[in-house]
Amino acid sequence: MIQTVLILALGTIIAAIIYTFLNGSKQKRKEIVIPLQDLSRIWVVLNKGMEEKIDEDIEKEQKNLDPDRETLVDITPNNNPESDVKLDVKPDDNPIIDTTFYEECIAPYIDMLKAKNLDIVVKKLLTILDKYKDTSSIVQKPYDEETGDLYIILDAIKSINIRDHTYSVTRILIDSIKDAYPNYKEIMPIAIIAGLAHDLGKIKELTNKEENHSTLSVQVFAEIVNEIMENISEDKQPNKTILELAVQAIKNHHTQTTNQLTTLLKKADQTARGYELMLRAKGMKVMSFYTWFNVEKYISSYIVPEINVTQGNTCRAFSYNGVVYVRTEYLHEAAYRMCTDLKIIDTFLLYESEKQNVIRKIVTTLNDAGYIHDMLQSPRISMKFELVMKMGGPKKNILTLTPLKGDSFDLQNLEQKKTDFLIHIEDVKKIEK
Repeated sequence: MIQTVLILALGTIIAAIIYTFLNGSKQKRKEIVIPLQDLSRIWVVLNKGMEEKIDEDIEKEQKNLDPDRETLVDITPNNNPESDVKLDVKPDDNPIIDTTFYEECIAPYIDMLKAKNLDIVVKKLLTILDKYKDTSSIVQKPYDEETGDLYIILDAIKSINIRDHTYSVTRILIDSIKDAYPNYKEIMPIAIIAGLAHDLGKIKELTNKEENHSTLSVQVFAEIVNEIMENISEDKQPNKTILELAVQAIKNHHTQTTNQLTTLLKKADQTARGYELMLRAKGMKVMSFYTWFNVEKYISSYIVPEINVTQGNTCRAFSYNGVVYVRTEYLHEAAYRMCTDLKIIDTFLLYESEKQNVIRKIVTTLNDAGYIHDMLQSPRISMKFELVMKMGGPKKNILTLTPLKGDSFDLQNLEQKKTDFLIHIEDVKKIEK
């Protein structure tokens, strides 16, 4: 039916245009007038098709992101007068919005936001971010997960305000969505709202609780939505499905997840931190792991110099019986040192929670280059070994190590460097889990 209406309407327009051109030489050109009702038929069909397409893609995203529907946060009006969330931003506030940000990130998708009654939510979020723009984007409290994650660079980025950080994250997220989704425009309303709301819990004026900011951001966002819903008619209510999907991304943007949208928000947040640090560190540039990591340089400059070099009763790497064993944690430390020497900021290396993922990338890259010993089978990145010591040596040690092929190194010279406890090693035994 939709296709028939489209064909008839478009056929009428095309026929009129052709008729005018064919008769242009015989008579004075007439202005083509297409009745508004004819155009409206096309608009109605296209809009209906677009809305159906949006609903279809959001439904797919919902299934992809949230297989356990019961875990979704239900956004419903909260009439509890003792709520911990305190909103004092009136609906008619007129914020001074960054026009560049608006034109780049909001204006291209405003029609879709309006179609789902989400433009009022976006306006409210922009209002709040403007009102509390002087708030730090870092919560320097032990209960916040980001504080422990970014302890290395906290002092360098604590002056970044929440509005600038949020705008940066949202910009990066929008670009990521374009690359990740063929029909990215349909997903964009979720991304815009999640990006703008992901750090609302850091604004202490809006909540009295001391919890991690992701949890508080969900609570503040829910209260914002509730306030909007209480003050508008039912037919103007924001699309609940989109709001719920945004809530999931906000709630989990500092956790390990396989949800694509949440993962993209998390990466956008991390990338934004990298750029913020770059602005404060002269000569530094932000690069992703695979663009800067060079296996040969990593091995020759950061692994080999540490082999058989003792530090008291421990060392970062040692050789034994044709195998080079590296402390698995040192793989991360070595990459961080290499990155620093190259004056490169890789945001993956800045997050404590990403340490295992970084090590996995390193081990995978080393394996592809032929350095990983055959005893370490993928997807494992390390093994536990017991160091059996000779009589009179220190007590046995159990270490988590990553074994490398000895034929990739000059073992004859490396063995001569052994001192202290290394000369007392009698055996290195695998400990099976």
